[in-house]
Amino acid sequence: MSLSSQSPLAGESIQAQSFSSLISASNVQEDTSVVTVSVATFLFAFVMALGATDSAGKDVLAATAAYAAVLVVFVGTSLLSS
Repeated sequence: MSLSSQSPLAGESIQAQSFSSLISASNVQEDTSVVTVSVATFLFAFVMALGATDSAGKDVLAATAAYAAVLVVFVGTSLLSS
């Protein structure tokens, strides 16, 4: 009877607890870097969309993708060195 009364999600709650403890134990510097990269990329895309009046949407997308790629490399190497 105890086997049928167990929830099939009982094992998943243990996994969820370990996942939440992993998230709460994350490095604050990494979280700050992710937020900084996200905000900087959004601002760059916004400025490009408003400022580049003679370019098409695909040009703004390509420039934003290139900017984000370079920014991620710089942040990634700075996290590895610290």
